[in-house]
Amino acid sequence: MAADEREMQNSRVPRTTTTFSNPQREDDWVHPLKTDAAMTAQYLLRNHYGETPSALLEQKLACYLRHTQLPGGGWTFYPGGPMAVTPSVQAYFALKVAGDPQNAPHMIRARDAIRAAGGAEVFSRILYELLGVLTQGGGGFAEGQDVQKHSVFFI
Repeated sequence: MAADEREMQNSRVPRTTTTFSNPQREDDWVHPLKTDAAMTAQYLLRNHYGETPSALLEQKLACYLRHTQLPGGGWTFYPGGPMAVTPSVQAYFALKVAGDPQNAPHMIRARDAIRAAGGAEVFSRILYELLGVLTQGGGGFAEGQDVQKHSVFFI
């Protein structure tokens, strides 16, 4: 490595350290992490079906999902991105679990967007099989499940 390259590399270390430490508060090291709707939905489901569910956390996550819904009804993988089926299906289901009524305007828009995009795909179906919502193979609902409650799967 040439001397000028080494000097340039050595000057980057302090700049990088400064860049990463500037947004920190003195009393904390946590920095907000923005995620896609699918990860938020999965966190909501983990909370809901976990050993110690928190109603407050569930409602905060549901509020975030409602806030990040696209005007056309779906959700994206990244801010400013196009509607994507996976986060849309998972966000819809998470909002159902959180108690949002199926006939709420935002839920109708979500269902319509998911239907227009072709419906639930394999990743979401596997997740719902694991949760016992769909039977193995994703073709139907587990015994005792309310089909109308989860109608997004029949798209």
